[in-house]
Amino acid sequence: MANFWNNSIGAVIDVAQDIASQITEPIVNFVTQLPGIKQVLDFSQDIMGTLVQWAISYIFNIPDVGIDAPGNNNYEGLVGAQMTATADSLENGKAESGSGIGGKLLSDNELAMIATKTEQEDKEEFDQQPMLAKIFDPNLRNSVANQMLAIMPIGKKSAINFLAKTPALLLSPLMPNSRASAATNRLAVMKSMGIPWYGYTDPEVLNADPNKYTAETCKTYDETRKKSLERDRSTGYVVPVYKTSDPCALEEVVAGILAERAGDTDSKYYIKDPSGSSNSSKSSSSTGEAVGEPELEEAQQTGWGGHSNGEISESDLQTLSFSPESKMNKQAASAMEEMNKAYKADNGSNLTINEAYRDCATQIRYSKELGSRAAPAPPCISNHGWGLAADINVGGFDSPVYKWLEANAHKYGYVNPPWAKPGGSKPEPWHWEYARKI
Repeated sequence: MANFWNNSIGAVIDVAQDIASQITEPIVNFVTQLPGIKQVLDFSQDIMGTLVQWAISYIFNIPDVGIDAPGNNNYEGLVGAQMTATADSLENGKAESGSGIGGKLLSDNELAMIATKTEQEDKEEFDQQPMLAKIFDPNLRNSVANQMLAIMPIGKKSAINFLAKTPALLLSPLMPNSRASAATNRLAVMKSMGIPWYGYTDPEVLNADPNKYTAETCKTYDETRKKSLERDRSTGYVVPVYKTSDPCALEEVVAGILAERAGDTDSKYYIKDPSGSSNSSKSSSSTGEAVGEPELEEAQQTGWGGHSNGEISESDLQTLSFSPESKMNKQAASAMEEMNKAYKADNGSNLTINEAYRDCATQIRYSKELGSRAAPAPPCISNHGWGLAADINVGGFDSPVYKWLEANAHKYGYVNPPWAKPGGSKPEPWHWEYARKI
């Protein structure tokens, strides 16, 4: 279809556009050079930009945060950031990150139950405090000082709002029932963040005997949870969501916290320092940290851990938390996770991995189906077979994703190898390799 369009109708349109641009471009250039026209255009663009920003902020209710913003806006922004971080921890499973609890998607009713329980605990803590703390302690949730700080005025409009609410705030310690709707408000904030909220509400899991979580049952739980990932429009989210939990992940996190508090460094659940080398493969002889500048032009060709290309056991590979269907060498995966965090911080979304580790059988199948287009290397030699390469959905050499990777990937040991670069023997903007020694 693309070839037909480019060679027929599309070609005619391109010619027409070229002719039109040759006629209009000189006219536009002449007009814009007239005295005052450029200033008017620049002013109009500034006005339109301001109006568009205001409209987006108004429609999507984006809070104005910063040192000049009202206290309640900054509070909402802080809560949003904390909730986003918490949601990531609740969603990630043990196989992906080693620290997530692998929860299932919670329904509105389950969220409301959690919000009500949290509000009840806050109320019990508040009621136990002396009256002076209820009035003057700014760190006590729902105290007069705490609430007044949240609406502290910075302008005429917020000053009027502040004066209007002050009498009710002063009386709030004597009227605890005025906070009856707080749980509903809390649920509204959770939902307004637009992110799937994961967790556990099943009493059977929360009260379970840890001894029942054997290696076999945990593997089943993990596989079942991964299979439950689906895009379900009825949930109100546009991203795939996990419908099933992994109780083993919760058990491991709880055991890790207990081991850490007890100082039991010999426990297999002890939470190790993230800067250590616990994420690297046990069978590899890694050099230095996983994250760092490339040490090679492309991934090492000698393999690692005594494995054969494309025949690496799952236990020696690591699943990427943001791409559950993708596996890599553990050292390469750790670096990829860090690179994805940086990309998400800059762009608001995860990198999309089309394929990472590729077993030998798949390489052979690709070679038969795609011929010379399959890969620059013969089957069972590809760096995908070593778990050291990943195909990232970039869109092209001129795309924002490729430009970000080109500027930042080297910080995490990743390269678009010479043969895959523009002008290389087989240009592939999507192909990135972990070029540190394994």
